[in-house]
Amino acid sequence: MKRLIAGLTLAWLAVLAGLAWWIFGLGMEGWSDHHSNNDVHRPDFERDVALAGGGFLVALPSGPLVIAILAYATGRRVAGTIYLVLFTAAMIVAQFLYRQNT
Repeated sequence: MKRLIAGLTLAWLAVLAGLAWWIFGLGMEGWSDHHSNNDVHRPDFERDVALAGGGFLVALPSGPLVIAILAYATGRRVAGTIYLVLFTAAMIVAQFLYRQNT
């Protein structure tokens, strides 16, 4: 069961890294559009930004919550408590990021 919890943790971190890389790429695209001389913008750019940001805000707290539930269900109370605390911290960060962007 330790391997399942570790595998889910690595998968969650990989999803977050992928979403962060996507957000970084969108930021670079927005920066280059802002500083270029032409006024050609991709029409679905705002949709992609909203989708990437929303995906990050959902993935950030949902990974620790799923892992905490699985850890408690398999009897790993210490791991469940750690991931529950991580979930609480991730919810605070996600709420802060949501309020900054609305």
